[in-house]
Amino acid sequence: MQDRSIGVLALVPRRAEVAELRGTATIAADPDLLDALVLQGKGPKVAIVVDAEHADRRSDPAIEAGDPPRASRIWVDHVRQHDGTGLVARAARRLINERILAAGTAMDYRTNLY
Repeated sequence: MQDRSIGVLALVPRRAEVAELRGTATIAADPDLLDALVLQGKGPKVAIVVDAEHADRRSDPAIEAGDPPRASRIWVDHVRQHDGTGLVARAARRLINERILAAGTAMDYRTNLY
């Protein structure tokens, strides 16, 4: 049996707050649901549907107010802090580049989302 529990923490832009959501999740491919998620002519192939059992928005002193870091900065920091000793982990820590990652992410959004 698979565990369908999910927890999501989302940063609230320009505020020292987080939005928390907990519940159960399912992956849906229902065409009516996916059609409702179309943006600029492009839509997802699947969606995550959360049956929320808890939702909260709260201040978090560990988060500084202001704009959160770009996703590319978070990913670079995550990779660099990984302590794996394998060849791929060492190479990833050495080669990851925030500028290139940000450019690739922007291109992916333009190509696949917008």
